[in-house]
Amino acid sequence: MNNEQRFFFDIGLQYYASARFAAFGHFAPISGNLFHHSVEMLLKGGLVSTVSVNDLKKLGHALPKLWKRFKGQFPDPDLATHNQLIARLDCFESIRYPDAIVSGGAVCAIHLKRSHVPASALVSPRGAAPLYDLVVEEMDELKNVL
Repeated sequence: MNNEQRFFFDIGLQYYASARFAAFGHFAPISGNLFHHSVEMLLKGGLVSTVSVNDLKKLGHALPKLWKRFKGQFPDPDLATHNQLIARLDCFESIRYPDAIVSGGAVCAIHLKRSHVPASALVSPRGAAPLYDLVVEEMDELKNVL
């Protein structure tokens, strides 16, 4: 492991620990933002062995773009099981600043386990504020494959 990878992984795990702490404190949307940063750093840590840091910066913060690149570099059919989670997590980048929440509203739901999620919580009523939801258990599973 080179120094760049080590730093990406170290920062990613620090964001991850902070995100979990925030989730247990019911800090939404902050926990979602921190999970987003964590996954971004962990993905970039995996990619930095073949992509320069400058090129990683150019890829920006879009998790689907990073995820696609990561799956190309580390082909594993099981990674596709996390596609939907990556898409949901990426939505938290759009509410990183409060202006989007002020203008469009937001319904944030951070659940600790899948079994804690009521079926009705996964559907935002038509015309309602956008739904931003995560399950910490799913985040743990994603982190374990990164």
